[in-house]
Amino acid sequence: MTDQVTIDKILQRKFDCLCTKHLHVQRLEQLNKRNMWVDLLAIAVPFLYFVLRRYAMRTHYEALVEVIWEVLAASLTVLVMIKIVGRWQQRADIHNKLLGENIAVAGQADNLLLIGADQISPDSARLFFSMAERSEVSDREALGTPTQKDRQRAYLEGLKESESVCPKCGSSPWSFEPGSCQMCGSGTVLMREGMYLGPDPNLVQRGLYLGDRPAGSNRICPTCRRPF
Repeated sequence: MTDQVTIDKILQRKFDCLCTKHLHVQRLEQLNKRNMWVDLLAIAVPFLYFVLRRYAMRTHYEALVEVIWEVLAASLTVLVMIKIVGRWQQRADIHNKLLGENIAVAGQADNLLLIGADQISPDSARLFFSMAERSEVSDREALGTPTQKDRQRAYLEGLKESESVCPKCGSSPWSFEPGSCQMCGSGTVLMREGMYLGPDPNLVQRGLYLGDRPAGSNRICPTCRRPF
């Protein structure tokens, strides 16, 4: 049997994985776009050279085409070197692997929650937390320190998957409007008594804190705008 504190920790871990998953998606999109442009140029530059060379052969443009080819070839070589030194493809593979791991951890959390608190053994809970912690260490190494904008985007996507509202400002992730909320980047931060008082320092020390898990419902109190 598992107590409510452990259930809350499992839910928090799941929400963290959902948010971190989207951080990996963001990095993958950036790296895949860079790799795609280098690969396209590697094909397009030689093709363009041969076409231009054929039509410029034995004309006064022939020398100009050779100069253009040398410049493009040098630029392409520099780009390929940057790609290799920057380990763009290797980093993309790492993010793709960790993306799958976060999906797996979130899925394992769902499996535990599905069987109910009465059926979750302490060993199963410890095994889950151990797996989540290993994944978190790898995430920290691969992601470094995400920018606030990236963290807010990932947090919004996590809220969407959780079908919840931001626990700090009460904004819905489906109707985003830029605002002053530091967690989701939307809405207006509520400072009323009894509202959100800040993150747990222990979670902040973990390095990839994206925000407290929101309430499981998208209902909002009409008086204080707090989700419940």
